[in-house]
Amino acid sequence: MHETSIGSLEEVSLSAARWMATALRDSANTKERVIFALPGGRSIAGPLAALANENIDWKSIEIFFVDERHLPAGSTNRNDAAVGEYLTLELVKRGKLRDAQIHRIPHLPGRPDESAKVYWNELQRFGGAVDVALFGVGEDGHIASLFPDRNELAADGPDVLAVRNSPKPPPERISMSPGLIASIPTVCVLFIGSPKRDAFDRFRDEHTPVTSCPAKLTSRAENLLVVADHAANGSDDA
Repeated sequence: MHETSIGSLEEVSLSAARWMATALRDSANTKERVIFALPGGRSIAGPLAALANENIDWKSIEIFFVDERHLPAGSTNRNDAAVGEYLTLELVKRGKLRDAQIHRIPHLPGRPDESAKVYWNELQRFGGAVDVALFGVGEDGHIASLFPDRNELAADGPDVLAVRNSPKPPPERISMSPGLIASIPTVCVLFIGSPKRDAFDRFRDEHTPVTSCPAKLTSRAENLLVVADHAANGSDDA
């Protein structure tokens, strides 16, 4: 089922959180361990802050990252720092989540390919597949660290890959592959803010290829919630 939620930032943050909470609970009803993959970026702040207040049994959930900036552990510029700020630190503080359930992408200086391999092996320990994922979309239509018209979009297989010479800093990143992202059954994708308006238009244009708008990889999900605030939608209420 594909759904769309458009409204104020507060409204869509809440609708995204409630939708993800339902998805996580439903997955937990059928699986002992649920793999929940998260991005970084500014768009996640509202939805993840709201998600922290949802009624979820976090003890059954393993948190992975759809991508990461290949920076030293503890860097405030890493995606896991943003997720920590908006969600996981609070959950750990409340005793709802153990730090061991947060699977951070390693930083091996000068060896991004090895970092990607280590992380793929970590995901394989839990079955090698993601159950529920959240993606924020960039102004250029990118998700994770898969940018338009890049070789990474042609990568075969569901795995984790290294990204070099990224068009956005830092130049080295680790990302879930196109095949892995396209295989995720339940996905929430965020278009937040007026700079994302063009990306949202291209996402909705059936003639725009994935190579021009990597966010379209999410359209293959069985269950998809597309979230856009008024600013990204170009509504009069923006």
